[in-house]
Amino acid sequence: MTTPTEDDIPSPNEAKGKKGIMIMKKIVRARSEGQKLELTFNVDTCCKTFVLRKAELLLRSFRTSLAHKYLKDDKGDYLENPPIQPPAKYASIVSEDIWR
Repeated sequence: MTTPTEDDIPSPNEAKGKKGIMIMKKIVRARSEGQKLELTFNVDTCCKTFVLRKAELLLRSFRTSLAHKYLKDDKGDYLENPPIQPPAKYASIVSEDIWR
């Protein structure tokens, strides 16, 4: 990810109400023109463990809620004939191979 330079960051007088969108403007424009950008999510090393543990917990919670909602009946037993395809709501996140 390219870090914003001093030219990209507006002065405090201009910055009111324009913080996030103004910096992302170059990224959005480049993507709309078809340029590939490599973006990363930078986390401070002291917070990295916390962030990864939180992400792990949220992923586990998401998978459990999917199983309870779509793969189990009211008693908590797995369905004999579960849906073959993932729900339309999660089709972009969960592929058919993973769903099976």
